Amino acid sequence: MTGRIILVFSGQIGSGKSSLAKAISDEFGFPRISFGGYVRHLVVQSGGNEGDRKALQDEGERQVRRDPRAFLLATLDHHDVDDAASFVIEGLRHVSILNEMRKLFGADLFHIHLAADKHIAFERAVARGDDPNIVACALQHSVEADVAIALLETADVVLPASESQSELIAQVISVVEQRF
Repeated sequence: MTGRIILVFSGQIGSGKSSLAKAISDEFGFPRISFGGYVRHLVVQSGGNEGDRKALQDEGERQVRRDPRAFLLATLDHHDVDDAASFVIEGLRHVSILNEMRKLFGADLFHIHLAADKHIAFERAVARGDDPNIVACALQHSVEADVAIALLETADVVLPASESQSELIAQVISVVEQRF
């Protein structure tokens, strides 16, 4: 692999995108950037509860509607990204942000989507300790439609979230090595 690589992961709540992004970040030694981490920071900064999934979804959506590019740049700035470095971004939830990323990073960007049906997403979120009622509501949020349909359609590669973590890691490594 040569040059800069920017891997971006999308997927619904409970798809495993954060776990896979962390594993890939560790595998390649790339820093990991989290849209969710930045949104949590904004919610806490405004006096909200970082554990309130609806508040997080609403704040993220508010930031994206206000100015997608500014939200992307603020997220990168929050994580103190070196412009020349390779890195992993997890938590992509909006096509407008992906479009801004493609403008900013060009051919260095590779979008990986984890496809999970709502049943799997629900079970995984509950298994990690999320309240079942909150997860059910969160999966109905308008953001999830963008994730489940539009981001899936625009991904460079779609992986089934039902596969094991080790299989997903192997697939991502293979795709990255072939592409870069």
